[in-house]
Amino acid sequence: MKIHDLKEKLESRVAHLKSELSTIRTGRANPSLVEDIKVDAYEGTPPLAVRELATIGAPEPTTITIRPWDLSLIPKIEKAIRNAPGGLSPVTFDDTIRLVLPSLSQERRNELAKIVKSKAEEAKVEIRQVRQDEMQALAEMEENGVISQDEKFRTREEVEKIVKEKTAEVEQTAKEKEDELLKI
Repeated sequence: MKIHDLKEKLESRVAHLKSELSTIRTGRANPSLVEDIKVDAYEGTPPLAVRELATIGAPEPTTITIRPWDLSLIPKIEKAIRNAPGGLSPVTFDDTIRLVLPSLSQERRNELAKIVKSKAEEAKVEIRQVRQDEMQALAEMEENGVISQDEKFRTREEVEKIVKEKTAEVEQTAKEKEDELLKI
């Protein structure tokens, strides 16, 4: 078992959480709300993300603009956004799709905060699972004589330290997102 591999596994869990949280809408417009929406752009090709088809911006705190490079895709992008979860209503003006985000009600903010907590808990469970797998691997290595008992305990302490750091990072990330959500 290599500590470097453990760090990579745990970092990927944290990165995944951050990616998921970036798609949760807060009070401000954020291009990440729409950039991963899949669009059936061209026949015979797999669906493409909006970010692969257009320039996305947030010129105002409550507005997202999407400027497709191929103007014939505007109706397809609009349809994909309408069908995506999030309840966004695109409006086209010339060559730009505009999304005006209504302000969130306090009830909706609380619902989104619960979703943030849930996603953070999922990430912590994944981290604990990685920890458990590493501990089992250490025990097997000791049984098979690959490492000594001292080395097992030393590595175990290091694993615990890294897991604790990543769990704290998950909690901090979730708290920041929750604070951002609940701030009016």
